[in-house]
Amino acid sequence: MSLTTSQILLFSRLRQRLWLTAIVISQLFSVAIAQVAPSAHEKSLVPVTDIVTPAPEYKEITVENLLNDLVNANRYYSYSGLLTYEANGSLSTLRLDQHLDKKGEFNRVYQKLSFLNGESRRVLREQKLNYCVGGNTRWGLWPSVFNREELQRSYNISFQGQSRVANRGTLVIYFEPKDEFRYGYRFDIDQQTGLVLRSAILDGSNIIERTQFVSLELGGKQKASFDEEEYSVSWRVPEVEPCHTEQFESVWYVEWLPEGFASAGNRITAQGEHVLMFTDGLASVSVFISSNQLEELPKMTARRGATIVVMSPLAFGTSKAVAVVGEVPTVTARRMAVSVKSK
Repeated sequence: MSLTTSQILLFSRLRQRLWLTAIVISQLFSVAIAQVAPSAHEKSLVPVTDIVTPAPEYKEITVENLLNDLVNANRYYSYSGLLTYEANGSLSTLRLDQHLDKKGEFNRVYQKLSFLNGESRRVLREQKLNYCVGGNTRWGLWPSVFNREELQRSYNISFQGQSRVANRGTLVIYFEPKDEFRYGYRFDIDQQTGLVLRSAILDGSNIIERTQFVSLELGGKQKASFDEEEYSVSWRVPEVEPCHTEQFESVWYVEWLPEGFASAGNRITAQGEHVLMFTDGLASVSVFISSNQLEELPKMTARRGATIVVMSPLAFGTSKAVAVVGEVPTVTARRMAVSVKSK
């Protein structure tokens, strides 16, 4: 089916908004959604087989400690590093700079992600680092705590042993999904700092997305140097309040959710779109409901690595369109899209 110019432009604008939402959820940045979902014949990434030793019987190495190290590391370290991103048969090289400013009333973090291949692009974000009452930050740069009890409803969590990434020793933790509605996750956590040096997202035994550092320098750039370089394209992610998520009573709801997914808040964008956010404690999904500007909006699916976008008119009318974006399988996003209802 061929698309008109207006349809292509609408889809392009929507993809940009969805991508900006997707990249602020996790510690590691995702690459922009850029192509139609690949065919079933596309090859997956080479499986990870470089665990160099079996899991040691060290009493101090526990899943709880590894999760705590993972979420706390970014509060303590400034760093600069080169990393690679693999998905859909392509490899991108990026640079990630993080600077922590511990002066003033609140600690602040400044991050810059620079794309080193193709057009010169960067993503900038700045965030206040304050702990929330109860320690449960759902949104912001990263969670302030992992709830293992909640995660175990959806994943089998295990310590896999030791490995090595960017010439640094790592401890490997694996989240195995309990159903087909989510992906598996493998994190290589730096033994010295707790930073995630490699992240792999798996669909069964196939790696569909992998991000890993190839070099890491602790200390990092000063904040003042972040704006000195020139880029053809620059995005600045708006700061969010990590301890507050809008919880207004939306007129929309999603009738079907995978087991373990729960609401993480609702909001309305400047364009008037209603956004419903969900998470299972690890994966996240956002559902956008907006006015349909086209007489016939085609159903579309686009995927980049683990991030999926499904867009279609609402099943019960053509005046509204729904788009689902998140790190979930296609079947999950499509079932959520068709189950959007009005109260």
